[in-house]
Amino acid sequence: MSAQGQYVGVDEEVRHIFGTTYPCQTAADVRVYCTPKACEEFISDPGMRRLGAVRLEMPPPHTEGSRELEVVFKFGGAEIEVTAADVVSGKEVRASLQFLTGV
Repeated sequence: MSAQGQYVGVDEEVRHIFGTTYPCQTAADVRVYCTPKACEEFISDPGMRRLGAVRLEMPPPHTEGSRELEVVFKFGGAEIEVTAADVVSGKEVRASLQFLTGV
Protein backbone atom coordinates (compact mmCIF):
# COMPACT_ATOMS: atom_id res chain seq x y z
CA MET A 1 0.00 0.00 0.00
CA SER A 2 2.85 2.26 -0.82
CA ALA A 3 3.98 3.47 -4.22
CA GLN A 4 7.29 2.58 -5.82
CA GLY A 5 9.86 5.19 -4.91
CA GLN A 6 7.93 6.19 -1.76
CA TYR A 7 10.22 5.98 1.25
CA VAL A 8 8.88 3.83 4.07
CA GLY A 9 11.21 3.49 7.03
CA VAL A 10 11.91 0.30 8.96
CA ASP A 11 9.18 -0.23 11.59
CA GLU A 12 7.03 2.46 9.94
CA GLU A 13 3.31 1.69 9.82
CA VAL A 14 0.95 2.46 6.94
CA ARG A 15 -2.78 2.30 7.82
CA HIS A 16 -5.78 1.95 5.54
CA ILE A 17 -9.51 1.52 6.10
CA PHE A 18 -11.37 -0.79 3.72
CA GLY A 19 -15.05 -1.63 3.43
CA THR A 20 -16.41 -5.12 2.96
CA THR A 21 -17.91 -6.16 -0.34
CA TYR A 22 -21.16 -7.45 1.16
CA PRO A 23 -23.08 -6.15 4.21
CA CYS A 24 -23.41 -9.56 5.93
CA GLN A 25 -19.86 -10.66 5.22
CA THR A 26 -18.33 -12.67 8.10
CA ALA A 27 -14.80 -13.03 6.68
CA ALA A 28 -12.43 -10.91 4.63
CA ASP A 29 -9.20 -11.77 2.82
CA VAL A 30 -6.40 -9.22 2.60
CA ARG A 31 -4.00 -10.19 -0.18
CA VAL A 32 -0.65 -8.45 -0.55
CA TYR A 33 1.11 -8.16 -3.92
CA CYS A 34 4.36 -6.57 -5.07
CA THR A 35 5.90 -5.60 -8.38
CA PRO A 36 9.15 -3.99 -9.51
CA LYS A 37 7.17 -1.73 -11.88
CA ALA A 38 5.77 1.67 -10.91
CA CYS A 39 2.56 1.77 -12.94
CA GLU A 40 0.91 -1.63 -12.47
CA GLU A 41 -2.73 -1.53 -11.38
CA PHE A 42 -4.07 -5.08 -11.53
CA ILE A 43 -2.91 -8.32 -9.97
CA SER A 44 -3.01 -9.90 -13.43
CA ASP A 45 -0.46 -7.39 -14.81
CA PRO A 46 2.91 -8.91 -15.83
CA GLY A 47 5.44 -8.81 -13.00
CA MET A 48 2.87 -8.84 -10.17
CA ARG A 49 3.68 -11.33 -7.44
CA ARG A 50 1.63 -12.35 -4.43
CA LEU A 51 3.52 -12.06 -1.14
CA GLY A 52 0.80 -13.63 0.98
CA ALA A 53 -2.61 -13.19 2.53
CA VAL A 54 -4.39 -12.70 5.84
CA ARG A 55 -7.93 -14.00 6.46
CA LEU A 56 -10.01 -12.17 9.06
CA GLU A 57 -13.03 -14.03 10.48
CA MET A 58 -15.58 -11.54 11.83
CA PRO A 59 -18.65 -11.99 14.02
CA PRO A 60 -22.03 -11.56 12.31
CA PRO A 61 -22.85 -7.85 11.90
CA HIS A 62 -25.23 -6.14 14.33
CA THR A 63 -26.26 -3.49 11.82
CA GLU A 64 -26.83 -3.35 8.08
CA GLY A 65 -24.37 -1.79 5.68
CA SER A 66 -20.74 -2.16 4.81
CA ARG A 67 -18.31 -3.12 7.55
CA GLU A 68 -14.97 -1.43 8.01
CA LEU A 69 -11.62 -3.16 8.28
CA GLU A 70 -8.48 -1.40 9.43
CA VAL A 71 -5.37 -2.87 7.84
CA VAL A 72 -1.94 -1.92 9.15
CA PHE A 73 1.22 -2.68 7.19
CA LYS A 74 4.39 -2.49 9.30
CA PHE A 75 7.47 -2.50 7.10
CA GLY A 76 10.59 -4.31 8.30
CA GLY A 77 13.92 -4.85 6.62
CA ALA A 78 12.89 -8.00 4.75
CA GLU A 79 9.25 -8.47 5.71
CA ILE A 80 5.88 -6.79 6.13
CA GLU A 81 3.80 -7.46 9.23
CA VAL A 82 0.11 -7.22 8.32
CA THR A 83 -2.62 -6.70 10.91
CA ALA A 84 -6.26 -6.69 9.84
CA ALA A 85 -8.96 -5.71 12.35
CA ASP A 86 -12.76 -5.51 12.30
CA VAL A 87 -13.34 -1.90 13.41
CA VAL A 88 -16.57 -2.69 15.31
CA SER A 89 -15.62 -5.88 17.17
CA GLY A 90 -11.88 -5.20 17.46
CA LYS A 91 -11.10 -8.79 16.42
CA GLU A 92 -7.79 -8.95 14.58
CA VAL A 93 -5.40 -11.29 12.83
CA ARG A 94 -1.70 -10.90 12.07
CA ALA A 95 0.71 -12.32 9.54
CA SER A 96 4.34 -11.77 8.62
CA LEU A 97 5.02 -11.74 4.88
CA GLN A 98 8.60 -12.25 3.71
CA PHE A 99 9.95 -10.43 0.70
CA LEU A 100 11.49 -12.77 -1.81
CA THR A 101 14.75 -11.95 -3.57
CA GLY A 102 14.57 -10.51 -7.05
CA VAL A 103 11.62 -8.17 -6.50
